[in-house]
Amino acid sequence: MGERFVNANQSERFVETNFGRNNYDFLINAAGLDSLEIAHKMGAATQLRMVPIKGRYAISKEPADIKMLVYPVPVEGAYVLGVHSTLTPEGYVKIGPTVFPAFGKENYDLMQGVSIKSISKAISNYAHLVTSKKDRGLIWHFIRNEFSKSLSI
Repeated sequence: MGERFVNANQSERFVETNFGRNNYDFLINAAGLDSLEIAHKMGAATQLRMVPIKGRYAISKEPADIKMLVYPVPVEGAYVLGVHSTLTPEGYVKIGPTVFPAFGKENYDLMQGVSIKSISKAISNYAHLVTSKKDRGLIWHFIRNEFSKSLSI
């Protein structure tokens, strides 16, 4: 716990953390939210950008007599599954998640986990998506159709 990536050198095959330096033969990057940053520092996946999103759920006030889950038809090329229903073990129905921009890797609530640097990076990455020929239509689809759902929950 508390181990943080510091540096890496792919040609010398080492990774350095706040706990020290580790040599490797094979490296599996399983650093969660930090994995893309680590990959970039090692010269890998440089064409990828992190575009953090968060979602909200609505939950029924009482257990429901529902026996199946409901999923939407996926939007081709979408980064998310879409708003769908799930059941809690107690029988309550959850509807969600919505899709809403997050302005930091750990921005779970309002401005929690947000800094000027993370806002700047998120805006830059969202701007890249909006101006990308490949992703532009999909992004505008989500702005039109999903953003309002996030505001209503």
